Amino acid sequence: MQSSQQRVTSPASNDPFGIFEAPAPPQPVSVPATPQQHLENQMQTLHFNDNTPGKHSIMPNEDEEEGLALIDVELYEEETTNNKFEGAKEVESDRESDKKEAMSPRRKDKNADIAPPPPMPPGRENAEFLSRNQGMITSPLPRPSLVLHAGYVLARISFRTVLLRKWKQTFWIQYGPTQLLFFRSYADFGDWLNNPYHTAKAREYLVKLRVDFVSDLKKKSVMGYQVTQIRRKPYGKNVMLHFKLERWMDYGPTIAAAFAARQEEMIQSDYYKNNKHERSDEDGGMNTTNDVSALRKIILGCMRNARDQALLASQERMNSPMQQPEYQGRYAEDESTRQEAGRQNDGSAEKFHAASQSSKAGLYHQAFAAESSERRKWQGGDTEQNDSSREISQSESSNEVAKQEAVTQVVDLLG
Repeated sequence: MQSSQQRVTSPASNDPFGIFEAPAPPQPVSVPATPQQHLENQMQTLHFNDNTPGKHSIMPNEDEEEGLALIDVELYEEETTNNKFEGAKEVESDRESDKKEAMSPRRKDKNADIAPPPPMPPGRENAEFLSRNQGMITSPLPRPSLVLHAGYVLARISFRTVLLRKWKQTFWIQYGPTQLLFFRSYADFGDWLNNPYHTAKAREYLVKLRVDFVSDLKKKSVMGYQVTQIRRKPYGKNVMLHFKLERWMDYGPTIAAAFAARQEEMIQSDYYKNNKHERSDEDGGMNTTNDVSALRKIILGCMRNARDQALLASQERMNSPMQQPEYQGRYAEDESTRQEAGRQNDGSAEKFHAASQSSKAGLYHQAFAAESSERRKWQGGDTEQNDSSREISQSESSNEVAKQEAVTQVVDLLG
């Protein structure tokens, strides 16, 4: 026993393999970093919001933005990133701007009585307080004052639903004068609007479809949007009222989304009028039915606002000195035509209004129409014309041909 104990307690020099050495002390267990700490470390390595030379910043560069320098989409003084609304940081300034917007008559909504926005949740002030204390970790909360209209509709947005003709109920809002946002449910909208812990990527994931009738025209190959008329079409056992929102590209039209509803869910139906007061008391005045006609009116209103912004931008461009040529979209005239239009228009309001009616006035963002078939006739021509109709068209006088050339090539049916 003593010899065995002496072997165990022998010095380490006689134990080359470390069999009889004392066990090593336990090492401390490393605690994994939380997502919040991981995000902070990532921000420090990427030098977030640090534009010093020699360091890489993940913030976008304003000089590299593509497209027209149009007037700010939201028409409210708030911070944006990549042409997306991100709200404001100061709650006090938001409340003051809300009061000014409510009392200022400069912006008139023609559809003020259609599709009112949802009521404000009771915990909004707490969410704003938490959002201010998060700093730059999370994205700012969207501004509820920019939610102008909201409602439900049956939609086909993804490629799968468009191909299989499967309708899904979605919740939509008008955010600002020219943006439409579609959510998978009302719960996703509430999470997007009031959750102070979302990052910019997580908040944008809740939006199923975002349509901006101004910023989308800056994208490559995008010409504009069009809305078809509401028509009846059978889907299985139901007859649906539907219309399509088409996105026109350089290579032709594509379906951005399709919307539908049953006839009894329209605001003009007797069923809706009889139950209007009951629903307004329960839902705070918001329409909970799939109203497709209200959505179409709101879309046309957004198109009008985008067209007005294009007119103002064109007027400012005519009055300002010539700058470097920028990408103006599908219908941009060449440099000589724009210079000629600038010489013809000396800045007076009457001449600018007359120039806006012609195709050579420099209005590059008129790719908005209410009916897609009319635009196809203007662009592609009517292929079903016979030889007799072609001979009649060729026998027209030169004065009538000159009048037709003075008409804008893009049909604008917004009114």
